[in-house]
Amino acid sequence: MLDLKHDWYQNFSHVFVSYRIKKGGEVLKAGDLKVTFTPNSVQLESLSAGEILVHLDWANETVPEESTYSCN
Repeated sequence: MLDLKHDWYQNFSHVFVSYRIKKGGEVLKAGDLKVTFTPNSVQLESLSAGEILVHLDWANETVPEESTYSCN
């Protein structure tokens, strides 16, 4: 079972989205996560399960080359 919680906030120039993902009681490891940014969306995918965990469409376009993520 997937346990997914998120927070977000934004200012005039940035949007910050934070996801806490656990699957079957275990924390998803950074090496098992693929994050894909497009101008209109961001997608989080589990590589080991081959499944999309999150697909979020943006209200306004973003710059994928300036988008980043980190796993803690």
